[in-house]
Amino acid sequence: MAGIYIHIPFCKTRCKYCDFFSTTHLEKRSQYVEALLEEIKAYPHPLPKGKGDEQSDMRDEGISTIYIGGGTPSTLDVEQLRRLGEEAMRLLGDKAKDEKREFTLEANPGDITMEKATAWRAIGINRLSIGIQSFDDDLLRLIGRRHTAEQARKSVSIAQAAGFDNISIDLMYALPSQTMKQWQRDITEALQL
Repeated sequence: MAGIYIHIPFCKTRCKYCDFFSTTHLEKRSQYVEALLEEIKAYPHPLPKGKGDEQSDMRDEGISTIYIGGGTPSTLDVEQLRRLGEEAMRLLGDKAKDEKREFTLEANPGDITMEKATAWRAIGINRLSIGIQSFDDDLLRLIGRRHTAEQARKSVSIAQAAGFDNISIDLMYALPSQTMKQWQRDITEALQL
């Protein structure tokens, strides 16, 4: 299965551990989204299937997933995400109508509200990848995360209440000073959710 990855490099704050390209210059989001839309429009719609290249899933099956990652894509407003999603869907052609296709948004727990989650579902996002990292407030502060453990728990509940039944969460292991007991508590909380 092949997919489209769209990188949104904007973050409200930089986490201490992150080595992905990102910036806290949120004022550049609109300009960046417009440039992405122009780039997407430059591709043929729908993307053609190739011929004879056994090394590429895209050649045989076409593209069937869209993943908006970052950075923190949940810092974009709903209208920006809608426009990006619509253009990316055009690349999929008939595949966009397939209910089995996956349209993922990475989200920070502190950005997830019922209003936003409901709007994300309405524009076709059917999977959330939530960057929880830990359910331990001390560890979250240590690595520079801007959410709390309670916000992390609540973000999953909100996503579920908004109709998301395909949710992944990120957890980090072997953080500085993290104990095995802390890690086991994180796993237990994740499983309970």
